[in-house]
Amino acid sequence: MYKLITVREAGDDIGVDFDLEVNGVVQHFAVNTEAIEDLLETRDKLHGTELTKGFHKVAYRICEVAARKHRQPSNARLLLTTSDF
Repeated sequence: MYKLITVREAGDDIGVDFDLEVNGVVQHFAVNTEAIEDLLETRDKLHGTELTKGFHKVAYRICEVAARKHRQPSNARLLLTTSDF
């Protein structure tokens, strides 16, 4: 079971940072812009708040993948890219 805690723009249109609680453990993730655009099946480039809005539209898919990656040890954000989906 997972719970989405925070979502914020990563800056410079590189993607979205988010924190996810999985089985009581909080892990930090980032998903890049290309992955969000691919999940939305859009040809348009997303910028600024469009990225977080787009993230929320496909958050369930992103969080499911992140929850599976959560066991990977890391002191930094785990990056999700198109290849993860």
